[in-house]
Amino acid sequence: MPTMPQKLQDDLSDLIPRLAAHIAGDAELRGKMDAMYKILVTGNGDIPLPEQVRIHSSWIEAHDAIAKEIQNQKNELDKERRLFKRQIYALFIGQAIMIVVFLLKLK
Repeated sequence: MPTMPQKLQDDLSDLIPRLAAHIAGDAELRGKMDAMYKILVTGNGDIPLPEQVRIHSSWIEAHDAIAKEIQNQKNELDKERRLFKRQIYALFIGQAIMIVVFLLKLK
């Protein structure tokens, strides 16, 4: 069986402690990540994050629907205002014509 060169053995002996520290760090991080995930999913006494997202998204959708309805009402009011303005102008012009015709008949 061939033997490993001394440099490779030295490199492996340096690498093994670092690898062990990295694996231990991963295990510690995994525990922290599991705890954070549990807090996010269960809420830890508060509303869970997915439920908060659903609540906020439904609020945003309701707000957008109300804003759209208000904009539609505003557009309808603008149309009615323009129509009323035209009617007033037509009435004013009609009265002015009637006055001119009346004055011409008096002469």
